[in-house]
Amino acid sequence: MSAWRPYLKSFLVLTCVVVSIAGLVNVFSDNADTVVKAKAIGCPRPVCNLTRMERNPFAQTFEFQSTLGTIGVKCARAGIFFGEYSCVKQ
Repeated sequence: MSAWRPYLKSFLVLTCVVVSIAGLVNVFSDNADTVVKAKAIGCPRPVCNLTRMERNPFAQTFEFQSTLGTIGVKCARAGIFFGEYSCVKQ
């Protein structure tokens, strides 16, 4: 068992680094295409405003204000940290 210990520690450190970088990319990367997807779902009228945007490593949440009221949209990746964003109305 002690022969695997250095490899296990290295694997654990590498996993933590990859997960941390993936979380940072999800929060701080350019999300213009995700905003367009969310606006397509959350704006039934041509005139609406983005009033709130929240980003975390797992999902992005948007609120749009239109004449119909406030509409919330949540966008999440296909995998936990990786994959294409898909959006659903809340």
